[in-house]
Amino acid sequence: MRFIILLLLMLLAALGKVYGQTLEQQAITIGSKITFASKVLSENREVMVYTPNDYDPKKQYQVLYLLDAEFFFTQTVGIVESLVNTGKIPATIVVGLKTTVRTRDYLPPVNGEAQSDRQRWIKEKFPQFGKTADFTAFLTQELFPFIESQYLLKPNRTLVGYSNGGIYGLHTFLNKPEIFTNYLLVSPPGWWGEEELDQQFKALSNSAHDLRRNLYISIAGEGGDFYTNGMRVASNLKALRSKEVNWQFSLKELETHQTTFYPSLYEGLTKLFNDFYFELNEEAGKYAHISDIEDYYLKLSKRYEFDVLVPESIYRALADAQISHKRVDAALATLNALVTRYPDSSYAHASLGHGYLENKAYNKALKSFNHALQLAKAQQVDDPSVYDYFESMIAQAKSKIMQ
Repeated sequence: MRFIILLLLMLLAALGKVYGQTLEQQAITIGSKITFASKVLSENREVMVYTPNDYDPKKQYQVLYLLDAEFFFTQTVGIVESLVNTGKIPATIVVGLKTTVRTRDYLPPVNGEAQSDRQRWIKEKFPQFGKTADFTAFLTQELFPFIESQYLLKPNRTLVGYSNGGIYGLHTFLNKPEIFTNYLLVSPPGWWGEEELDQQFKALSNSAHDLRRNLYISIAGEGGDFYTNGMRVASNLKALRSKEVNWQFSLKELETHQTTFYPSLYEGLTKLFNDFYFELNEEAGKYAHISDIEDYYLKLSKRYEFDVLVPESIYRALADAQISHKRVDAALATLNALVTRYPDSSYAHASLGHGYLENKAYNKALKSFNHALQLAKAQQVDDPSVYDYFESMIAQAKSKIMQ
């Protein structure tokens, strides 16, 4: 028995040496930190920047500006990556701003006398408050030009602000909406402006501002004046003269002020970018043509003032829907348009190959699958299953030709 125990101890020691060895150790980084000297604010500001893993300096990206990045940057990057990877939002660069003086940068000035107990309290306790104009000047005159000089960006800025940062976002939307295209505001304390908010909404409605904006506001189960003034904001949004504002209000009763940020961020980003993805339904498979989708994205490009391309997945989804309704010729038109738009995509050529298989054009299918395989090799795709798949489709096309 003593011999067996000794043998087991020796074996465990040996295994510990094998499995306990550190083969390699590397730091995992998700972005870079930049210390930015601001002349407008007369202070240094820390900015954190995340770029996608497959970042291409020749490619245009959406940009998301995140307030209070010292609390939310890492988690926001994770949510953005998950949404990009599942095709819910376009490829995005995240720029996080660390906060220095929240009340100074985020809370608007009070016009005249304080209109509520909270405004009086802020005015008494935080005399630095109300410098939102300076913070906006920092963004527009210093930070935006710097970021835009470093990265190729689409003119489609998204602002994410929580709590007091949400107040800043709402104030900016009401006074200078063109600064951002998308506003994602989480639990902004609507009590800040009260009647003043009503006046600002009325002024915005009568202004010449470009209101082609997307706005998402969420309120948690905070109750009280969070809820009542949240409803006040929603009511004012309904009364806006312009129908160009695409706004959504979400009440998250099961969340608290402390827990609502992440579910609101996920839902808000999905809804803000919802129009980038053409919704296919049963009727589309029966009646839609590729021109319907291309017209939709042409209108979207005019709204956002840059080219919004039809995603590859939308072409393929429409073609599959058309095939399911025996509209093979329409599907081939869709898939040929996909290859024309994305000539270097192995996915596009493989999709066309499937269309040819459905049409029993086996020689053309073989040519498309071969081309997809060669593109994957040239681009050094490192997933063996991709090559296996293309080779199996090539074999299938050959077998059909031989029959």
